[in-house]
Amino acid sequence: MVQFYPRFSRRESSLSRLAICFLVLFAFGCRGNVGERAVAPVSGTVLMDGKPVATGEVVFELVAEGFSLGAPMNSDGTYEFEVNLPLGDYRVYLKPYSPPGVFSPEELEAFPPQLENVPAKYLNATESGLSATVAKGENRISFELKANSP
Repeated sequence: MVQFYPRFSRRESSLSRLAICFLVLFAFGCRGNVGERAVAPVSGTVLMDGKPVATGEVVFELVAEGFSLGAPMNSDGTYEFEVNLPLGDYRVYLKPYSPPGVFSPEELEAFPPQLENVPAKYLNATESGLSATVAKGENRISFELKANSP
C-alpha cells in the first residue's frame, strides 16, 4: 500500500522550522537561568560557653526563599552541610533531634525535645538572634553561644 504524506509549502516549512528552533532555544535558554543559583559549601562549629554543642542540628533558613536546611552537629561541635547552600543571608537556629517513632501531640508536649545546656531562645528561628551570610567560596561559619545572654 502506498502512503502519501502531505507536502508543506516552502513558507509553511520555513515557519515550522523557525518554530522548532524557537522552542529549542527557549528550552535551553530558560534551563540555564531558572532553578540554577550560585551555591557554596558551609561548615563550622557551635560552642556554648566555650564547650561544643554535641547533639542536634544547626539549621540555616533562607527566609526570603522559604528554604531551610539542617546539618548534624558532631561530638566536637562541628557541622558540615552535605550539600552546598545558595548564596544569601540566613537566619540560624539549633534544633534537637526528634525522638524516633510516632508520638501524639500530647506526648511531644509532655516531653519536648531539648538540647542539653542550650537556652530555649537558640531553638527558635525568630528569637535565636543568630544569622549567617553564605558567600562565594568556602564558608566557615562558627557560633559562640552564651548561656546567660539576654
